[in-house]
Amino acid sequence: MSSAILKKIQKNLFFRQINSVTGNVDESVAAAVLLGEFARAIDSGKTVFMVLPRLDHAEEIFRQLKLWQKAFALPWRTELLNEMQRGRFYIAGSEAERARVLTKIAHREVDIVIASLAALLAPAPEPASLKNSEIVLKVGDTCSFTGLLEQLIALDYDDEYEVTNSGEFSRRGGIIDVFSPDAPKPARI
Repeated sequence: MSSAILKKIQKNLFFRQINSVTGNVDESVAAAVLLGEFARAIDSGKTVFMVLPRLDHAEEIFRQLKLWQKAFALPWRTELLNEMQRGRFYIAGSEAERARVLTKIAHREVDIVIASLAALLAPAPEPASLKNSEIVLKVGDTCSFTGLLEQLIALDYDDEYEVTNSGEFSRRGGIIDVFSPDAPKPARI
């Protein structure tokens, strides 16, 4: 992550050491203890970044927080920022999900970001480049078939025989199937 982004997080976003809030609270209820802190930060217009030492801790807090949000009908937009790799091993499928979350952060479409330290420190594109790397098509729009394919390749989409994961596209005849990281299922163009 660039130093400019880290400075922005430190300057403009809510930050507090987790231990000062939760103390020695059991991990199974940590998210509940933090609800008030999250609410204060979000009400003041800030994005909450909660950084935990390991991915499994981040995943557990994220899971708990989603349950509390559902129980109390809290409209917070919460995301888990994935790691790209663990040690020497690449985590399959994490690249597209990470791109989706980073794009939401760049567009300020998230209230709470939960991440491991490794996920936060992993290389990421500058926010401006994320904002400029979108393809927006609406019903009735026309575009160049080859131009769209070139854009997808430039955005590092994988050209596959059949689309099964986000970040992939396939082409057959004059049809392009695209699975955007920001969509729940593929779209046919």
